[in-house]
Amino acid sequence: MCWTGERMQNQVKKATRIFVTALIFSLCGVGIVYGERIAVFPMEDLSFGVNGYDREISSLVVDEIAALGFEIVSDQEVMDFLVRNRLRWLGYLESYHVLLAKDELKADYLLLGTVNQRREDGKSASVGLSLQLMRTSDSRVVWSDSSGISSADRQKLLGVGEPKTVRELMPDLVKTIFATWPERFDFAEMDVSTIDIASVVLEPKYVKPGERVLCSVRLRENGN
Repeated sequence: MCWTGERMQNQVKKATRIFVTALIFSLCGVGIVYGERIAVFPMEDLSFGVNGYDREISSLVVDEIAALGFEIVSDQEVMDFLVRNRLRWLGYLESYHVLLAKDELKADYLLLGTVNQRREDGKSASVGLSLQLMRTSDSRVVWSDSSGISSADRQKLLGVGEPKTVRELMPDLVKTIFATWPERFDFAEMDVSTIDIASVVLEPKYVKPGERVLCSVRLRENGN
């Protein structure tokens, strides 16, 4: 195929326009506005018992989030939020507290996670992790993923350099999960108004069949 000088020039101009358009979209960031603020809550580790906390994997998750270009709420701010609101359970937040985090932590998203599997015997190891990202404006889960990894998944010739501990497996596990992180979140925001139950009183404590029970519920409303 032989192109004239004019046709070649037109093709170059067209290719240049396409490249510039793609560059603009890339720099503007479609979907997630990088620089938004994320609060990473302590990773719950079920192998450590009730409310077990895995500091190491929490740190790895924070590093991955920071690499995506988000601003990270400090660990101290998150811990103060948990204490101030008397939140004793890790890995889960009610909608009321998700919405509250928007005002108190100035966070656009919250990241919660649970280490749901951990095993090591000195010769091999395995670990599993589940993460979910919640948008504070409407308490909606906009991304979640779970994955697991074991020493068998990283077998090497003659076993040289194979990971034998959970600590050695964790970096690969975190990177595997974040490989599914979307470039954009196609979820419309919803107007949300929640009613939080502050307290419930049932009287009497013990009743027989047919007897009357009185229930008193005190509500705390939070509109967004």
